Amino acid sequence: MRHIDPLIQSWLLVAEDGSKLDELLAQYHPEVHFRDPMQEVRGLAAFRETMDSFRDGAKALEIDFEDVVAVGSSAVLVWRMDLTPKVGPALQIDGTSHLRFEDGLVVYQRDYWDLADSLVSTFPGLRRAWRALMKPFT
Repeated sequence: MRHIDPLIQSWLLVAEDGSKLDELLAQYHPEVHFRDPMQEVRGLAAFRETMDSFRDGAKALEIDFEDVVAVGSSAVLVWRMDLTPKVGPALQIDGTSHLRFEDGLVVYQRDYWDLADSLVSTFPGLRRAWRALMKPFT
């Protein structure tokens, strides 16, 4: 799918330089529907606010796209994000994004990632406590 490479390149640019957000947003549909484990927004203006807030809260951000699967008007991106917030510890987040395209633009993006795993991996000893807490459910 020809829309994927420019989209990935724009995400990489925004990770390096938040002022490049307009280049990324140009690839999103005005009616975009975005959802991740922490939020859900509809429309390009709301998506911009979400992205601005995310970039404003990051001291450092790196994204590595590990795999891409595209079929028809849908795609799945597998990625790893290294995020250093302005406040708090650095996080490494492994996730996927399910995308749908309309008229060559992203009209739907659902990001899947495990917030608990990202936090547990950040603090030494917390993984053992998390496993003990979750043991009755496994």
